[in-house]
Amino acid sequence: MQSTMFALLAFFISSAAFRAFRIRSTHAVLLGVTALVVILGSVPVGEAVWGQFPTLVAWVMNCLQTAGKRSILIGAALGAIATGMKMIVGAERGYLARD
Repeated sequence: MQSTMFALLAFFISSAAFRAFRIRSTHAVLLGVTALVVILGSVPVGEAVWGQFPTLVAWVMNCLQTAGKRSILIGAALGAIATGMKMIVGAERGYLARD
């Protein structure tokens, strides 16, 4: 059951990504290749095709994905700090004071 759900999810994610990207630039090609490698490395067929897929997927998830996670975390923290400063200064009173 789990394998069937994963296969359907991988198919729908791949088709949605293809429709959304319409691979036209170098960055889109790089993102598409990386997504394909991660999908292939996460299923047993990928290991049967090339034995190093799980190692490559582990590297992508541990090294490349960490930069994206950190940037999202830094952006969220800066947004929270900016919103907090606006509330402290009094520039943001949308839900605190009813006019």
